Amino acid sequence: MYKGVYLGGRLVVTTTHPEHPAHTYTHLCKDRISTMCYLRQVCYVYERCGHVYPMPDQEVKCDNPRCRFSPMHPKNCHGATCKQTCKQYRQHPQQYSPQIAGYCPGCGGQSH
Repeated sequence: MYKGVYLGGRLVVTTTHPEHPAHTYTHLCKDRISTMCYLRQVCYVYERCGHVYPMPDQEVKCDNPRCRFSPMHPKNCHGATCKQTCKQYRQHPQQYSPQIAGYCPGCGGQSH
């Protein structure tokens, strides 16, 4: 699960593993207006068993009206004009691979 809040004009995102709420990680993101929309990819790595659990991609929206994917993009901006004046792509995905000192949910603390 992802949750974002603004602190001092910066977006702070908290990522929580859905099966282990105690595994929470906080990330300070770029200023929201200066970035374009992008995907966030999180893949948990469990050190005790070596398994990895990729989470579903999450789309992070910006507030830039010149980004076609932004909720601030004008509804009447489309077609050739939009292609000339607005960004038509997302930034590269942000990737996080938190290392968890334990077993994955599938192993449930079993020894291998």
